[in-house]
Amino acid sequence: MEISGIEEYNLIKALIRLVKAKKILEIGTSIGRGTLEMASAMEGGEICTIDIEDKRGRDFFRYSGNVKFNFFQGDSREILYYFWQKRYRFDLIYIDGNHHYEYVKTDWDLSKRMSDLIVFHDVLQFHGVNRVVEDIRYKTKDWYVCVLDYPGTTFFDPKSQSYFYTHKKPGIAIVTKRKRVSFDYNINYIEHPTFFSEELLKKNYSFLTEIRKSNKFCEDLNLYDIQMIFHIIWNFFPDIIVHMGRVGVSNTFLFFKYCKEKDRPFIGYIPSLSHFDSYKHVLLRAKKRINSSIKLFLGLDEENKFLDLILSFLKQDKKKIFIWADELGQKFFYDRTLKILLEHLNQKSLCCIRNFSPYYGGPKKILLNENVECTNQIAIDFCSWLKDREDLYFRLASPEAVFGDYVNAGHWILIQKRRCPF
Repeated sequence: MEISGIEEYNLIKALIRLVKAKKILEIGTSIGRGTLEMASAMEGGEICTIDIEDKRGRDFFRYSGNVKFNFFQGDSREILYYFWQKRYRFDLIYIDGNHHYEYVKTDWDLSKRMSDLIVFHDVLQFHGVNRVVEDIRYKTKDWYVCVLDYPGTTFFDPKSQSYFYTHKKPGIAIVTKRKRVSFDYNINYIEHPTFFSEELLKKNYSFLTEIRKSNKFCEDLNLYDIQMIFHIIWNFFPDIIVHMGRVGVSNTFLFFKYCKEKDRPFIGYIPSLSHFDSYKHVLLRAKKRINSSIKLFLGLDEENKFLDLILSFLKQDKKKIFIWADELGQKFFYDRTLKILLEHLNQKSLCCIRNFSPYYGGPKKILLNENVECTNQIAIDFCSWLKDREDLYFRLASPEAVFGDYVNAGHWILIQKRRCPF
């Protein structure tokens, strides 16, 4: 039986593809299922994997791919110390070994010297792992922590050749090193509160709370999500805001507020009208009240008109356009609309994609919908396309930007055009 669930493997593989990992360290080999899953997401490279016992299964030895496996048997603390002495560096370290606090802490203390991206498994199931992650969150200032909580996992039983679902929720923590990425024109970690955006947030807190409470059609956007959007907008100061997807939900009114105060145009595109009738009266009433430059494109029939307009703005190199994409599970949207805009993105503009992975929604919400496999494949396909674009710079929105372990944070992607030469 698998040691981790399918959803967990999909998340790790998406993360590996996103960072283009070539060298991975796995602490806790077990039967080797996780090693094989990680290798399937790599385009060559090496996986070093450690376990106190050799329990590798037949599939491990049958592997014939282009990723090199190096198995080390022994105490992870001794082997990690050896790696550190040899100045080894890894693109990603996956910690899933001994779950007692002392062991996990030592694994962490040594791992953090060898990688800027570390993933903990079983953070919600074992107190020792949870305690180490909480120590990182509250006692260190050099690392971001994002804990992903989901309602259950799907396992595959090789004996019966069938899948089964369990409410077991081991939890995964993604821990990344704080550093200032070379994002053009000083928008490093633009989703972080600045003094200016924090002061504005205090003045507008009641407004943010009100739009969250009054919009029953956007329960998966919690107050902390809206705060994050607030910081991005008021730190970036776009000339134009483009909202694609679920136009008419909570963040739309936040965009309206900015456009009204700064006298900026708002352009909305709703490719799927399946749920639009339920909230269009709210959107149209708000549009009339704001009395700003707001233009809406409804349905696939108006896609070409929408693209022509946005592309005409993107050709103006001095225009700072903020593009917010939120259209969950629509393959055509990622394969056509979004790719066209990103191919023409100018160096002043910024794109934020929400719901990039199948793990979405606020805490204690349903995180995996019935189309999870479809949604996950869309994310994987889009990620593969994105990482091959040498003209685009992208990163995850920082997991602890405002709100700790609310799950949406780790699944927003910020994309920007690279300056030339690369």
